[in-house]
Amino acid sequence: MERPIIEQERTLFTKTIVISAYTLLLGSALLLVFNYKQIPEQVSIFFNWPTKENGLANKDVLWVIPIIFSVISYFLFKLANRPWILNYPVKITMENARSQYSNASLMLRILSLLVAFTSVGLILGSVTVPNSLLNDSVKMFYSVLPYIFFGLPFFFAFRLFVRGRK
Repeated sequence: MERPIIEQERTLFTKTIVISAYTLLLGSALLLVFNYKQIPEQVSIFFNWPTKENGLANKDVLWVIPIIFSVISYFLFKLANRPWILNYPVKITMENARSQYSNASLMLRILSLLVAFTSVGLILGSVTVPNSLLNDSVKMFYSVLPYIFFGLPFFFAFRLFVRGRK
């Protein structure tokens, strides 16, 4: 199946998303660097890796967060620049390709920005005092994350489907 290959425009909005995501990822790494000495050897983690006991791990495991999330964001941005290789709920034609590709690219860029926010949230949750107001905000953010991560692709798939039928 041949699909049209259309290069994506780099608008101010898309550039802002990319810059914001990388700034957040860098910020999460810097947050860890500047708070590393104050972090206790055992920290509360908000993911079950590498141990599952009481949500505690050695503070060195926190370095994995900005690294992995930066790699994920990088690949999402690369994929956003090649939207013709994605699956779509409608047949891609020359008439609808630009619209379908721009929606898919926007979804991937927003998803990458969400990954960057998650990186900051995980680091903040691990370096803040457990009873602080900031930690409560981070926990609230964690409770909303699954809805955003699953809702975003469904929203854009619906948009792609609706626009593809026009």
